[in-house]
Amino acid sequence: MKENYMNKPDEELELHLKPRETETVSIKIPKETLESLKKVAANRDMSIEGLLKFYIGKSLRQDLSKLFSERVLESTAQFLTRHIHSEDEIKLKEILKKAIVEVIQEQKEVMSDLMAEIMEDIALATAIKEGENTEIVSREVIFKTLSS
Repeated sequence: MKENYMNKPDEELELHLKPRETETVSIKIPKETLESLKKVAANRDMSIEGLLKFYIGKSLRQDLSKLFSERVLESTAQFLTRHIHSEDEIKLKEILKKAIVEVIQEQKEVMSDLMAEIMEDIALATAIKEGENTEIVSREVIFKTLSS
């Protein structure tokens, strides 16, 4: 049976990091933007690179959530098309499609946040599962990795 660390807040948590493959990229950023990034990074006690990774990850999750929402809508439409044949069913299908589109459009921010949260939870669960099978890494190594 796995230990529940939430019930033992005073115990030190051991984190297991699994290095991910990375690639170096170079981008041009306006000087004013770079200065703003430096200020925000200093305020958050982060490196500029760490802040950029944070921003990229956050925006990427939002965009992926939007794509996921669009796929759900499309899959729903395809499902309804395959399973609805009578005239009343076709009218019902159109009503349902309109309702789903309205909900997604009106609650775009909520849907995006929800999908981002779901993806973060899945990523965290996957990271925890992977971490259970890797070697233990010291706290210093973790913070050094996060700040680079």
